[in-house]
Amino acid sequence: MRARRLLLLTLCTALGLPASGEESERLKAFRMAFAAPDPAAKAAAVKALAASWDAEVAGTLLPHVKPSQDPEVLASIAAAAGKHPDAGATALLKAALSLAPKASWRARGTAAMALLSRNAPGDFELALGTASDKDDRALFLLCEGLGASRHAQAVPELKRLLAHDDWRVRASALEGLKTQGKSDEVLRALISRLPYEDGRLLGDLLETLKHLTGQDPGPGYAAWQEWFVRSRRGGEGAAVRNAEEAFTHRGTPVTYHGVTTYSRRILFVFDRTGSMTTDDRIGKEKQKLIEVLETLGKPPQGEDRYEKKKVPPVCFNILMFSNGMVESWQPALVPANEESRKAAILFVRKQVPSGWTNTWTAMKTALDMASCGTGKQGLQRPEESGPGRDMDEEPYGYGKQEADTLFLLSDGAPTKPSGQEMDDWQKIADQIRDYNRTKKVVIHTIAIGDALPAFMMRVAQENGGTSSSIP
Repeated sequence: MRARRLLLLTLCTALGLPASGEESERLKAFRMAFAAPDPAAKAAAVKALAASWDAEVAGTLLPHVKPSQDPEVLASIAAAAGKHPDAGATALLKAALSLAPKASWRARGTAAMALLSRNAPGDFELALGTASDKDDRALFLLCEGLGASRHAQAVPELKRLLAHDDWRVRASALEGLKTQGKSDEVLRALISRLPYEDGRLLGDLLETLKHLTGQDPGPGYAAWQEWFVRSRRGGEGAAVRNAEEAFTHRGTPVTYHGVTTYSRRILFVFDRTGSMTTDDRIGKEKQKLIEVLETLGKPPQGEDRYEKKKVPPVCFNILMFSNGMVESWQPALVPANEESRKAAILFVRKQVPSGWTNTWTAMKTALDMASCGTGKQGLQRPEESGPGRDMDEEPYGYGKQEADTLFLLSDGAPTKPSGQEMDDWQKIADQIRDYNRTKKVVIHTIAIGDALPAFMMRVAQENGGTSSSIP
């Protein structure tokens, strides 16, 4: 505490501020608003004060950058400081970067993003201090900042993070490289990673390469490396054969409603509400899901490389939602084998439509199960799964990772938990995006009949997925 007071006194002296005395009217207004218990109100008070930035503002905010402060407030202070190049703003960002407890990961990550955006001399090096952060969620934000940075070392740093132990950090680094655009350095980084990825990240790599190049030579490293060499030599040059193509054989992709994924950790979220009786939608959709389940995890006919290469099994689970409740087939993902496929098909066949479309409860339950592996079997009621503030308060990184890819199928617009009226679908989309920000689950959506297409499309677009529509 004494050290912090000395730091504040030193800063005030350096900035020419009085260490005590009469407060200005804007500071009085800030302190009154900041006294509110609601973190959102505190964050709004920070934003209002920072609108008239000067040394006095920086000196006022610095004492509030402390481990006990609410994460939302810390992030708002870091974001505000990132818009200014003065010494006071730098002191605030350094203070945010120095916060140690896990509850402050968002402040550290936001400070890194702010430094990369500000890009004053020394900012890039300061931001890279986050690269060794013990909470990988701070690295998600660092990757986002690196993706937008034009610094010469941004791509090399993203390439290094592309080999991180946590797959979610690798996914974030991949997003950052995609933002950096089509350059030889980016393409080489992506292609060189192909032999080391499987499952969903292999698919993400391939989709990013296709997006950047407009090419699709195949799923293997050798094919992409050959294309790269040929394209840089004007179509000439020998094919590259130094990579074993079988090494990049990752099993059969899963295709559902025209969307193909290499993921091996899939969660199907299925709408069984009353409106699914229209034109026997539920009957048709149950059959389509059963057709996927019948082949899930099976190797191609005559394929023997599964045993040779020890391809990991496809794991899956199914959630059914209606009446504001969610029924989970299993408490966690299970490997797709003959026994589980038969049991899953029986579960799907017995489903009967009823009730309303509480999409938020279904999606929160699914994302909780996807990220923590602690999903509850049976029914969950709306009051058990409110919006919450998962980004900062819920456990992270200590449990088994479950699904990384989710299919949401629905034929109705989101309703309130009571089912009495349609909920604000924009708000629901915001909640899903924010809740999934650190979970990194790809969400594909299938809109059937009267489902709100704008909602389903936005959910897919903001969560790395594909949206399809069925009449």
